[in-house]
Amino acid sequence: MTAGLYNFTCVKGSALAVVLNIKSVDTSVASLSSWNSRMQVRSTVSDTSTIIELTNSNGRLVHNNANGTITVTLTSAETNALSSGGVYDLELYDSNTVLRLIQGNFNLVTS
Repeated sequence: MTAGLYNFTCVKGSALAVVLNIKSVDTSVASLSSWNSRMQVRSTVSDTSTIIELTNSNGRLVHNNANGTITVTLTSAETNALSSGGVYDLELYDSNTVLRLIQGNFNLVTS
C-alpha cells in the first residue's frame, strides 16, 4: 500500500486537532481496535532524531474505533515549544505489521 500525501500546517502557540478518516481497502470504516499508531516529525527524511513524536500511547494520536478515525492533537504549549517544522509519516502497527498511512510536510507557521 502506498502512503497518502497530506501536509500539516501547525500554528506555533495554537492547539492542533486534525481528524483523519481511516478506510479499509473496500472503503468501509477501518477497525483500529487492534492497532497502535505513531507519527514522527523529523527535520529531514534521513534525520535520525525527532522534533516531536505522537502516538496513541502518549495521547497525541487518539483513536475512535467506532468511527475509524485518528485525531492528531497537540496542545498550544506543545506547539509553542516547537522550533521548526519538518517531514513526517503516520503509521499503524502491531507486533507483526507496519502500515504507513500518510506522509508529508509538517509546516510550522507563526501567527
